[in-house]
Amino acid sequence: MAIASVFTGLGGIAVFLIPPDNMMLVLVSYLVFGFASGASQLFPRAIMADIVDENTAMSGETNTGLYFSFLTTTLKLGLALGVGISFGLADLAGFDPAAARLSNDAHWVIRAIMGSGSIILSILIAALMWNFPLDRSKQEALRQQIAAG
Repeated sequence: MAIASVFTGLGGIAVFLIPPDNMMLVLVSYLVFGFASGASQLFPRAIMADIVDENTAMSGETNTGLYFSFLTTTLKLGLALGVGISFGLADLAGFDPAAARLSNDAHWVIRAIMGSGSIILSILIAALMWNFPLDRSKQEALRQQIAAG
């Protein structure tokens, strides 16, 4: 998750550096964003499964549904907030999607919203996940503890 976040942050930096008329570099940066985006959908669920195992091993109770409903709710809230905040910022900046041709300022508004959010959130996620305590050996020990009953 931390590594995927680093790639998302690099994609955010690329948004600021790539000239708008270089479609090949724009395509490559969006591919990086896309790969990292896929990871951001997959890894939280895998991490939550590890957390559920830890809870089960420690308490003897299985609260999988509760944990995954919380995860799903927070993921959906995050996506909704991202859209709402981005559109709100674009509107405040005077972005006009109906304009026949986007001005250079409009391009920078889009870049700033897309790039800044990605960079800031990626740094935060990478910092939080870099030393995640449930590594492979701890997870295997938890699974053995759960199997032993």
